[in-house]
Amino acid sequence: MTHRPLLLIALMATASGCLGSALTGDDTGGGGGGGTGGGTPDMTSGDYVDKFYTEVAPILTPACGGCHGVTGQPSPAFMIAAPDMLQNILAYPGIIGITPEKSRLYMKSTHEGPAFTPTEAPVIRAWIDFFNANRPAPTGGSDGGTVSKPTVKPFTPVMNGTGGSNVVDLAVLDAALTGQKLSFDAKMVGSSLQLSNIKVVAAASMGVHVVHPVFVTWDQNLTPAPDPVDSFAGLDLTVYMTQTATMGPGTVFLPNYATGSLLNVIFTTIETKTGMGTTTTTGCKALANFVANVKPLLQANCNTCHVGGAPTAGLAFDATPDATLCLNALTEINKTTPAQSLLLTKPDPAVGNGHPRKVNPFTAFQTAVTNWINLEK
Repeated sequence: MTHRPLLLIALMATASGCLGSALTGDDTGGGGGGGTGGGTPDMTSGDYVDKFYTEVAPILTPACGGCHGVTGQPSPAFMIAAPDMLQNILAYPGIIGITPEKSRLYMKSTHEGPAFTPTEAPVIRAWIDFFNANRPAPTGGSDGGTVSKPTVKPFTPVMNGTGGSNVVDLAVLDAALTGQKLSFDAKMVGSSLQLSNIKVVAAASMGVHVVHPVFVTWDQNLTPAPDPVDSFAGLDLTVYMTQTATMGPGTVFLPNYATGSLLNVIFTTIETKTGMGTTTTTGCKALANFVANVKPLLQANCNTCHVGGAPTAGLAFDATPDATLCLNALTEINKTTPAQSLLLTKPDPAVGNGHPRKVNPFTAFQTAVTNWINLEK
């Protein structure tokens, strides 16, 4: 069995040469001290970790922390302090980039958040350059971080097809994955790219295990934009030999997809799987239905207890991304007998179980949750 985390790093030939890693994630480093931003920092000494905490973090915390440092918000919470802010940022695709112009942190693209001030922008820019010049090479290499791990090269998806019109050969990631494939259909819905019928197809002689795939779009400037809601964050899917399985809900919407953009996919883990059995997944099957119909009801009725750092019963209904929230709710349902689900019986006014919060009227809540549970069977 092979096991290798595969981070998204694209190698694409361009008129000016070869574009190196547009993403980060291999880097190591600990925390640092405090400090204040302002002006262009001295980038002639120290390391990128120290400079991040002394020069960059004091700028990012007030500028970005209001959205990206709070769990339970629609924005990805990659700026939370635990376990380490810099490592959280490095782990999120495309935040830093190989140059300031390829950095989502610096450019922000269509970002609606506050812009950096004329004093702050040079500090961020200088640190990105310093980071790329001084970060360690990937394990086993001495290339300064310019040679990537194997990746699915960004490609132009076939639109408006049916029956898996796009097929990704996963053998490009590892020869051991020969015969393993990912298939999906693609079409435009407004300004979003909709991927549907997303399936993992196992080889005839070997199964495959995938964890937390992320679809990423690339604009004409080759700037990566990961799925903003991280739709498959909770996915842990095993597909045994000869079998085909739908990946989670089977559908994802990628916003602001312009003509000429490209697409690829990464996996937190992808490995071969021996043996035969029933294909299993721990992710929600009906995530879109949950987000549209159940999530708003949980937020409206359960946010006095099941939120924050110490939610009641350990059940967090403000978890992010949506896939994680759905997984939390999944632990409270009974697929065999939906009416016996704790998610239904605990808030039911007709059930005297001592639960401090009852949903009244209950019918709309009961209907939405029951419909979602039936889709999860």
